[in-house]
Amino acid sequence: MLKEGFQRLEATTKFTMRLLAFKGEPVVAIYSSIKRMTDVIPEEYYRETGYIQLNCKMLLQTVVSWERNTKLALNPGHMLVKTFSPEEVKALLDGSILKQIEEDWISASPTNIPLLKGSQVLVGRPKVTPTGLMDKLANCFQSKGDVEQAWIGQIFVQSSGQPSDMSQAFEKLSKNISAGLVQPRTDNPLSSR
Repeated sequence: MLKEGFQRLEATTKFTMRLLAFKGEPVVAIYSSIKRMTDVIPEEYYRETGYIQLNCKMLLQTVVSWERNTKLALNPGHMLVKTFSPEEVKALLDGSILKQIEEDWISASPTNIPLLKGSQVLVGRPKVTPTGLMDKLANCFQSKGDVEQAWIGQIFVQSSGQPSDMSQAFEKLSKNISAGLVQPRTDNPLSSR
């Protein structure tokens, strides 16, 4: 039994972490600061159950040592919450997540399209709002739970030979999403929250 108040734990001290239900799944709730925790958790709750303050690496090593596939939720109860799968936790510990972020960044780099001097480039909203596509993307994003906001826009290069009305392209993309042929990316760590 741990006594109340601040204390330094020995390496052999055993403790349990109470899981919290977040979006219907049990998670270990972690907070980036005590203030973040006390902003959303009533004092009577953490006074009764207690809390533990660990450095990040020790926390991740502790969770990975469990035999179950428990997720972590960073700052649940706040507007921006990041969940970490067991695989992401392992990748954070071994550093491979940094390699994946770098690869994603490189593969997501914009492609340079050479334009002739004086080319007209129009950027803005589509003439016809692709509501079908937007509805399907909204459903996809909600099911993933990782996208908080999204915008739709259109870039039109007049000299490209492409039609200025992209409604047919939007409709085709919408059908491909419905058929499962295209999966909108919601897992890019650089676009997170």
